[in-house]
Amino acid sequence: MSRPTSTARFIKGVTLIEQLIALAVAIVLVGVAIPPLGRLWARERLIEAQTALVDSLRYAREEALRRGTSLIVCPTLDGQQCADTSRWDTGWITGYATRTGSGPHRLAGTPLRTHSQRPGLRITSTVGRPSVVFRNKGDASGTNIGLLICDPKQAQLALRVYVANSGRIRGESADAASQQACRDSL
Repeated sequence: MSRPTSTARFIKGVTLIEQLIALAVAIVLVGVAIPPLGRLWARERLIEAQTALVDSLRYAREEALRRGTSLIVCPTLDGQQCADTSRWDTGWITGYATRTGSGPHRLAGTPLRTHSQRPGLRITSTVGRPSVVFRNKGDASGTNIGLLICDPKQAQLALRVYVANSGRIRGESADAASQQACRDSL
């Protein structure tokens, strides 16, 4: 019977030092990757909110044209009634619009669509313009409205949605003044 050589006695495996080095490298890589991933995640949340808002506005415009009546898109606190606020991050609703006298348009009946709260985001409309009403010809009554969608911690990523009196809806990146307004809302 032959005796094992000295090299055959070594056990193959990973030493504690090698494991610690691998762990240190992994920690450095994670530390480098987290900030860009956080920024990417914040950007995706903003884009999702902008897309949902544009979709709601387009739906209301198309339905106003199709049904031959006025539809309203407005912020809500309870998911059932329009709120008289410029803050849309608590959610918004779409439904038939009604007006009594010279007062503002209100929701008539139950909402056709409801969008829930957007935690961590700020969505604000132009001062004095808490809702958008599309009339039966597809135009938006009142003045042009701008909606700012932002995360105050990542203000440089802010987005905007504009609705013109003609009913045209567009989304875009926010300008420097809007980004500053977002930072100031902290």
